[in-house]
Amino acid sequence: MTAYKDIPELSLSTLRYVSQKFGIADVSDFDPKGDRSGSSIPWNIVSQAVLVRDNYACRICGANYLGPVDSSKNYDKLHFSVEVHHIIPRKDGGKDTFKNLITLCESCHHKTFSNNYSGIPGENSTNLDMFYGKIWLIIPSQLESNVKKFELGVIQDYGIVLDPNDGIRRITRIMGEKIKVSVVKISINDFLEIAELAIKTLSAIDYFSLFVKLKNGREIVARCFKTDDCILV
Repeated sequence: MTAYKDIPELSLSTLRYVSQKFGIADVSDFDPKGDRSGSSIPWNIVSQAVLVRDNYACRICGANYLGPVDSSKNYDKLHFSVEVHHIIPRKDGGKDTFKNLITLCESCHHKTFSNNYSGIPGENSTNLDMFYGKIWLIIPSQLESNVKKFELGVIQDYGIVLDPNDGIRRITRIMGEKIKVSVVKISINDFLEIAELAIKTLSAIDYFSLFVKLKNGREIVARCFKTDDCILV
């Protein structure tokens, strides 16, 4: 399980807000692979824009607490204990772009040190807590009969588009659209069983995470299976 796949994509409205606030046309979410080819944006602008984009919170653990400034001269001052991290370090050709930058708390940022300050912490590690907890999963309609009880929800800013070239109905990001989905809260072991079934019967190759608004108005983060061609719902 890789950490970045459990980080849900930001909404299109959030990216549009940052674009308007900072006057930057091409605002995007981070890319797990980082960015060496983009055009760098002045650091004093892009670092502030990334913090706003990520709501001044760590994208790994969600921390956004206030902490003391680490200086004897400023002992009475506080600051947000989050930092803008380069996925590919500058020394390795990483750019100051939205794709190469992500907000991390000091603790998660320190975890990149063992990987020469690169990448996203936890990429190749398994969180033992997940084996004892529960996760939300978007159940593809073809597999609904394999779960006892599920809840209804919607994925905001996504729509279904028929590709005229191959006739496949693909899910894509469309501002203002929404897709109805079925979600279930299950253990990691049950998730692995359903994932195996999705691989065998639906040609699923991976998963990623999305925000889902439940029928009762609560917003959750749920995993979603995908194939080479489309998202499975």
